[in-house]
Amino acid sequence: MIDNPHLAFSHVGAFVHDMVRMEDFYARVLGFFITDRGVVNEMR
Repeated sequence: MIDNPHLAFSHVGAFVHDMVRMEDFYARVLGFFITDRGVVNEMR
């Protein structure tokens, strides 16, 4: 077993009701940054 595995995120997709709050949380709390935005078919 590897003692210290290298873990990394490449892309994350999230369906949320409040995009501004979600972006703030991921950036401020988790240290993530936004590389691009998109819209997937209007889902409700």
